[in-house]
Amino acid sequence: MPGPVRATDVVIGMLTENTQQMLVKATRLLRSIRWFGGELAHARVVVCGVGALEARARTTLESLGAEIRTVSRFHPANPTANRHQLLAALLESPEKILFLLDCDTIVVRDPLPYLSAGAFQARIAPTPTVSDEVFHRLFTHFGLAKPPHSRIAPLDGMPMIPYFNAGVLVIPTALARTLAPAWRRYNQTLADHPELVAPCQRHMHQASLSLALAETHLPCIDLPAEMNFQLNAAHVTQPAGFAETDPVIIHYHHLATDDGFLLPCPYPGAQARIEMFHDRMRAEGFVPEKSGNDARESRPIVVLGMHRSGTSVVTQVLSALGIYAGLPDELTPPDMFNPTGFWEHKEVVEINREILATLGASWADTRTADVSRLSSEQREGYVQRARQVVDRSLKGHGPFLLKDPSMALLFQLWRDVLQNPICVIAWRDPMAVARSLLTRDKKPLLGSIAIWELYTRTLLRDTEGLPRLLVSYEELIAEPDRVARELHAGLTSFGVEQLTVPSGESLRQMVNADFNRSGLVGNYETLLDEGQRSLLSALKSGQALREPVAPTPARTVQLLIEFGYQEALRQQLKDQDLLLNAIFESRSWRLGLRVTGFLRVLKRSKPVSALDRWREMNWRRERKEKPPA
Repeated sequence: MPGPVRATDVVIGMLTENTQQMLVKATRLLRSIRWFGGELAHARVVVCGVGALEARARTTLESLGAEIRTVSRFHPANPTANRHQLLAALLESPEKILFLLDCDTIVVRDPLPYLSAGAFQARIAPTPTVSDEVFHRLFTHFGLAKPPHSRIAPLDGMPMIPYFNAGVLVIPTALARTLAPAWRRYNQTLADHPELVAPCQRHMHQASLSLALAETHLPCIDLPAEMNFQLNAAHVTQPAGFAETDPVIIHYHHLATDDGFLLPCPYPGAQARIEMFHDRMRAEGFVPEKSGNDARESRPIVVLGMHRSGTSVVTQVLSALGIYAGLPDELTPPDMFNPTGFWEHKEVVEINREILATLGASWADTRTADVSRLSSEQREGYVQRARQVVDRSLKGHGPFLLKDPSMALLFQLWRDVLQNPICVIAWRDPMAVARSLLTRDKKPLLGSIAIWELYTRTLLRDTEGLPRLLVSYEELIAEPDRVARELHAGLTSFGVEQLTVPSGESLRQMVNADFNRSGLVGNYETLLDEGQRSLLSALKSGQALREPVAPTPARTVQLLIEFGYQEALRQQLKDQDLLLNAIFESRSWRLGLRVTGFLRVLKRSKPVSALDRWREMNWRRERKEKPPA
């Protein structure tokens, strides 16, 4: 029998980006190891930076005994897989065990008694964020035997294959040399071909780990909840005894501030350990700074939803709760379709329009509306612009709002911009959406339903892992008091403070039943296919927030392609009509026509009409704005 694991048997590895937020997390984790790690506090710690680290942060980490190494990025389409670079840097370590920790964790008790030198160890993922359907596709694609459902998801009790959260990993060094190349190979393939793991692309690093473990047949031991106690699922019913768990490692995810402190949590056992950590921070001379409080108060709340789904009225209700949306002259003014206002920040809308234009797309022509098609330079440029708008116009006023329906297609990029966003998902029955778009834009019903499905599946996929709330537009119109109270309770549970529920009279002035004038009429369900009806059912039951959403099916994609071509042709014809009308209505048109004809005779050149010149200019513009390949 091997003896107990000692600190000299373990090397601790963590990875950080060279950003203020990530460096604060890395420093917080390293301090927690040194303060509360018991014997493990004496273990060797290696911090890998993705690129060179800022000098002051590097000095702080080194003063806490860390060895600093620099690694390159693993894959631009899968930033969470940079852990492969950390793992590769540690494979030749003399220690028996590699102990890999994500930087959004802290150590609050000695983990050594839980570590084994004879097996891979990790905590089973709390929910199946990669669905069984996707795993069936992956194992079939790679020609591997799919493992049996030998595990139970801790939060929802669903049977699942060995599928682990990668935030805390214990890997014997000898086994890591077998596991690492297989895991890296699968992750590289999935990053190159994300459609293989759609709609669960955000968790491809964990999906590839399950594939590698199945290929290598390494022995696996499940870590208990104490070793990876996750705070980001307070909105989900927890198993008995979970709240009282005394954690060893707290996985706080986004629930922290930039001054090194953590936000409070609803679990007594974990909260006691957080307070212990805060007491030590204060004893070491750290105090919660104003910038940290501002970060907590300036929590971003993003309203997402398909066009004509009630995002504007939901945003107005949130504003009435006490959430800042911007100065009046910074917001898009109301019109006949949104008489109470759009509640959209003009600069945010403009950035989104530019992104879609760069992609060769629009809100209705979604054929190329995929932010992964942006080059790294384009993406970083838009991220920096968006951050400047948020910092200049929205931060510093308490919790703030962002709303633009196009964000449903572009949220992958905005997720990089915002720190710890709460996503309020406004949804409406797709037939009511389609009828509204038919009235406003003369869009065909089936095309609008297909766009509704794409927007909804995309935003559900890209907000996975973040705090989320669902709001039914129909329920808000019918019962504004109740829905406003539920929004208040949900946001409060996510740490948004000092909100107030407006009076019933105020709500009734904001939310008018006449808004739902495109409601359901007659039997419409035959226009929805089975997948769309299933998606609608998941929204009604709330199941859409509890399990990964299926990818947009091929039938809908094909319909969107056809609808996109029709939309592009319709816009082209509209542009030509506007041009011709402008030409023919011009007072100087007749004179210009005669002068042009006279010049053509003199030059004896081939006649070129105004429409020909417009087509040539349009062609040149399209070549200039050609989207990235």
